[in-house]
Amino acid sequence: MFKAQRRRDSGSSTAELALILPVMVGLLLGALDYARVFYTAQAVTHAVSVGAMYGAQSLANSQDSAGMISAATAAATDISGFSATAARSCTCWSASAGTETAMGTCTSTCTSPSIVRIYVTVTGTGNFSTFVNYPGIPGTVGINRVARMRANDPPAAPA
Repeated sequence: MFKAQRRRDSGSSTAELALILPVMVGLLLGALDYARVFYTAQAVTHAVSVGAMYGAQSLANSQDSAGMISAATAAATDISGFSATAARSCTCWSASAGTETAMGTCTSTCTSPSIVRIYVTVTGTGNFSTFVNYPGIPGTVGINRVARMRANDPPAAPA
């Protein structure tokens, strides 16, 4: 009786595997692409942060757009199609009012008692491509990130 039962069930596990294997492979590839897109987004975020940190190190570095772009690009070696731009902007900070007012150029002066604050902004874009073309989802996505930091002169050495 048991031998007859086994003969009728032979091959059923192969058929079940043939049905479920494409679904499992699709889920695996989807999970891998999902993780990869977040990794790429974090890598682009890190790269633009590195570029902004370079520019924020000193007032001299805040004028070095090429240096900020170079620092961001060096940190993004594993991101396909990465490109960056850098900019410098200035504001007048009023401590008494607690407000910042945009300045036309960084060569302008603020009315007293306001002070000039200098900011650097690095914008980066990287490309992400999926392993598989999923229906309804683009195969390539551009990931954009922006980092903005205030530039300061290093503190004076103690006397």
